[in-house]
Amino acid sequence: MDGGGQVISRVVLGKAANEMISANGQWIGLSNTGSVDAYNSQGAIVKTLLAAPQALVDQKLLLTPLSDTHIMLLKGRTGQAEILDIAAGTDKQVLIAPDDFATALATYSNPKQAVIVFSATSDKSGYAFLSLSGSKLTDGGFIIKVDQAGNVVQHYRCVLPTRKRYAGAGNPEGFMLSSLIRTFGNQLYVTDKQGAVAKYLLP
Repeated sequence: MDGGGQVISRVVLGKAANEMISANGQWIGLSNTGSVDAYNSQGAIVKTLLAAPQALVDQKLLLTPLSDTHIMLLKGRTGQAEILDIAAGTDKQVLIAPDDFATALATYSNPKQAVIVFSATSDKSGYAFLSLSGSKLTDGGFIIKVDQAGNVVQHYRCVLPTRKRYAGAGNPEGFMLSSLIRTFGNQLYVTDKQGAVAKYLLP
């Protein structure tokens, strides 16, 4: 689509993808089976970067580019991640922010149904930003910055806007949820499923 939202072209993918990103001049897709594939401009798979696991993945998967050549496949409940070097064709397994994930997981009465990571994004310089659940909305949106080894570089608490129409049980103040995050330079954008968008400057 163009900047006005008009469709310029359409491509039918050879295999359906839950998420699509761009890295190293390629389209990279994450399927609902957990495989990661590279597509050409006609939608055909040209390479499988990570095969689907034999066992069904029972948690949310997130795919985000870390740089022009590195992408991260993250399990949203456990923090287990695959860092794929799509130029060299290698991958390594890391555990992302284990202390923060454990703290968030402890707030759920049924840990197996927990979704710790709402959203993941990157500044394309090798770092990932994760919006985590498990904290009080009055304390702000909880976002962490991590490196490719899974280490936390920075914690952020973003004051969340309120809307009267969002108010309800469990959220009487009407805080927006940090459902989706994106970065642009030193700017962080947080939005929710209701359409509210908040902009922050990263230190």
